[in-house]
Amino acid sequence: MADSKPPSNIKPPSWPHNDWIGPVDKRSNLRKIHFAEPLEETEREAAYRKMRQETYEWNHQFWARQNQNFIQVKEEFVEDTFAKKGMNATDNEGAKQNLSTEEMAEFYRNFLHDNRQILKEYNREWYRRNFGLLWPALRVTIDKVLRKLIR
Repeated sequence: MADSKPPSNIKPPSWPHNDWIGPVDKRSNLRKIHFAEPLEETEREAAYRKMRQETYEWNHQFWARQNQNFIQVKEEFVEDTFAKKGMNATDNEGAKQNLSTEEMAEFYRNFLHDNRQILKEYNREWYRRNFGLLWPALRVTIDKVLRKLIR
């Protein structure tokens, strides 16, 4: 069976016509995006692209921080839980031991509770930014349609 992954040396052209979606980023768990910058991009199209890039970068940074925090807090929880049991978080061969489903459910519940305000603020800002992209997107789309009709 052939390997379905594209070679790592494939890169988007200098002036791609469409956005390129890349592999998942290890920190944010979001796919990297190379935003298209057409050669004959109008000021309105450039402003819209920049808004999309800023929104993507803000989202990427948030999830990179949030995921880093999640991993750190989870590791501390696992170590503390095993310590309370008088056990090590690793077995004799150095492999990490797993907590029970119930213990992990407690962690997830507590993590979501402790981060509720942060996630609420994130959701509010995410909606604000994405709704803010609607009008510029509509204007760019109308401009493109009109250009095609005029030709």
